[in-house]
Amino acid sequence: PVIKVGETKTFNLKYTKVEDCFLVSIPDGWKATLNNTEFIVTAPNTLTANNRNGEFKFIASDTEGTCKIMISLPSEGSTRSR
Repeated sequence: PVIKVGETKTFNLKYTKVEDCFLVSIPDGWKATLNNTEFIVTAPNTLTANNRNGEFKFIASDTEGTCKIMISLPSEGSTRSR
């Protein structure tokens, strides 16, 4: 997905057999929240060497508390200016 500079996008996540899912890492300059299956991302207002590349990382666990997955969504190349 392409996210323009300063833009906010909402992504609906789908997963099975997951009790809890946590957002544990956000690239510098970006904003992100995770509310159940709704992942909301806001790109930085300006691009710099420090915020052009990075990963959003999630950790999910099942009902027994076992860590099930770690997902990294790269932010590299996902932001462009007009």
